Amino acid sequence: MRNPFIMSCAVSRVAFSRVYAEVAKKLLEKGSLRAEDVAELEELYGDDARDAIDALVAAGAARRVGNRIEATDVDRLKRIARMR
Repeated sequence: MRNPFIMSCAVSRVAFSRVYAEVAKKLLEKGSLRAEDVAELEELYGDDARDAIDALVAAGAARRVGNRIEATDVDRLKRIARMR
């Protein structure tokens, strides 16, 4: 018998990696995300969008500059965007 908690975590992880890839793709397309762009992503993906941005910053693929998120490592962003 499978543990439903473990199964829900697995589904959640897959969903987050998709959001992570989508946010990376959006950042690659625009070069930087303004507060309005982040709000749009949050409408689509909820709190996972903010978590994905934090993960991109922690990975060194992006950085926070005031109220914008800028791409810093395009090669890393391209690899992340292909994850989905």
